[in-house]
Amino acid sequence: DELSRRDTKGPQAKGVQCQTCHGTDMKNPQYPTEETCTQCHQKAVLAEKTRNLPDANPHAAPHNGDCILCHLQHEKSENYCAQCHNFKFVVP
Repeated sequence: DELSRRDTKGPQAKGVQCQTCHGTDMKNPQYPTEETCTQCHQKAVLAEKTRNLPDANPHAAPHNGDCILCHLQHEKSENYCAQCHNFKFVVP
């Protein structure tokens, strides 16, 4: 499908099946939530990996939102924190 062809860095490019994040009913796919993401990506492990970033740790922020605020699945990720803060995070 079209999404599979243009997703060169996202989950599908890494071999993750659509159903892993969007549920089994592909005629009515579910939007991933933070709980969806943390089934595979443990938040404590991510916080540890990013603990030495300058300014702040985006995975341990007191008002950290859903993973999908920065990690946009099939589109280029963005630094959601930069809407209010001057953190220069490079988001994979």
